[in-house]
Amino acid sequence: MIALKSSYLGVSKFINEHQGDSSIWFDMTFDERFEEIRTWKNKTVMDLSKELYEALGRVIPNEDDTSPPKDSDDKRKAGRPKRSSSSQPATKHHDEKRHVSGSKTEKPVADWNEEELLKLAEALGELLEGRRTRRYLFEEEKDRFYRRYEDLGGNNPVGVAISRARYLMDSYEFIYAYNEKAEATNSLSWFELAPADRGAIAKKVSRLHRNFNGLGTVDAELFDAVDEVDAVLRQKLNETKRKTYKPPTDTASGSSRYVDPESLVEIFQRLQQQRDAEKAKDEELMHQLFGRSERA
Repeated sequence: MIALKSSYLGVSKFINEHQGDSSIWFDMTFDERFEEIRTWKNKTVMDLSKELYEALGRVIPNEDDTSPPKDSDDKRKAGRPKRSSSSQPATKHHDEKRHVSGSKTEKPVADWNEEELLKLAEALGELLEGRRTRRYLFEEEKDRFYRRYEDLGGNNPVGVAISRARYLMDSYEFIYAYNEKAEATNSLSWFELAPADRGAIAKKVSRLHRNFNGLGTVDAELFDAVDEVDAVLRQKLNETKRKTYKPPTDTASGSSRYVDPESLVEIFQRLQQQRDAEKAKDEELMHQLFGRSERA
């Protein structure tokens, strides 16, 4: 019950800070909510479904909405003064709390148009120098990254921005690895594929690993923007080969949060080859059966 209450109050506070619109929270992806919860630094908080949140709201009072109890004249004993001194500090504390969190209420949430994504790409640029790992980028340096994102005019909260930045970089690396493989096999590169074909591949890849849920939103302009950041770094570091940030190599790198895009491209292509081989086998079998029926 403690975990449920902590979770409800945390989500409720977030919603109140964003003009009381619960859809702001529940329209986020699971990963975006998870990243926001991590910034609260409360290990008892867990993700709640909308149904569970609403059910808890009927039994748990929202602390942001509670106010000091009011004394009614008919319940107060004769001659006893009103208890006004204890309510004053509580009101003051409530006002201070609202003032501190007031800056967040002006920020729209989940506004991920092309301009916002380009701001993310630029904000990531400085952190990519030195070829840092994903963990360094999005955990140890997330505050620095978010400050840069805000300086560029970014309008989304830190948890959502970091989650979307993960999708952006993982998608960029997948497309880069896909293009490298396509060049080696004399095949069509990612953006030479028909949009419907790219969409079908993006859907399949996102099923293989959730890090690539944003693959379908990375268009040629956004890819080129991230690639340009990397080109500047190559020039600074006197490198000739394009290279982006790598998976972590420390002992904690076994987390399912991290995945090597190059490995995923290999896995996807093997699966695709297996499907193509099975399809060809089925077509050959149908041809044999059809031929037999014709002769019969």
